[in-house]
Amino acid sequence: MAGSLDYLRWRGDLTFKEKPFNSIDASLLASLVYLPVDKSAAGHTLSEVAERLHDLPSFQHQMHDETGEEIWLLPKSPRLGDIKILNWTNRMEKEPHPLQFTAAAFEITQKIIVISYRGTDSSMIGWNEDMNMNYRAEVYGQSVATEYFKTIANKYPDRRFYLLGHSKGGNFAQYALSAVSPELQDRVIKALSFDGPGFFHQVYTSAGFQRSIGKMKTYLPESSVIGQC
Repeated sequence: MAGSLDYLRWRGDLTFKEKPFNSIDASLLASLVYLPVDKSAAGHTLSEVAERLHDLPSFQHQMHDETGEEIWLLPKSPRLGDIKILNWTNRMEKEPHPLQFTAAAFEITQKIIVISYRGTDSSMIGWNEDMNMNYRAEVYGQSVATEYFKTIANKYPDRRFYLLGHSKGGNFAQYALSAVSPELQDRVIKALSFDGPGFFHQVYTSAGFQRSIGKMKTYLPESSVIGQC
């Protein structure tokens, strides 16, 4: 069965003017936000970042997985390789609440920005945060994700947005959409969750969630566990 890497090989030569941003592009950006990148990536293209990662000995062990293969393909792909990184934020905090947070803002066109939220990593703080999501209606990371979106939106007031993420990141993307003002919700095209967990009753019955639910879409693999919750 063809996958996202096949798409990058076959259609990576098409620009966003030739073929608009779609759900497969979104899934790739949800994956790429897991890369070991920091705020210095801002202002560079994904292709430039990929070339730098190639030379890092610490990254070589990741090259066997799917994200690693994407990195090899990015410099050859005008579609994704030419995307400019506007912001890359990493936060890891124990107090006052456990927070493992990474988000990046990607300029797709002069009119559209994609904000991608990372899911859980291998850190104990990340797993602690996940455990809290099992029994708390809202967690600190969701409010951080919301503020991140507001900050980027205020900096680029003439842009429209896709919000997306994998697993916990998908939950953050959809929560952020639900938690902002109606005016900002109107600037969002879609909030896409790839195998992300759902929401407690207190959240999905809120006015903001109900107003924006038509812009939310969740993709679940057949083997999904987290996304079924």
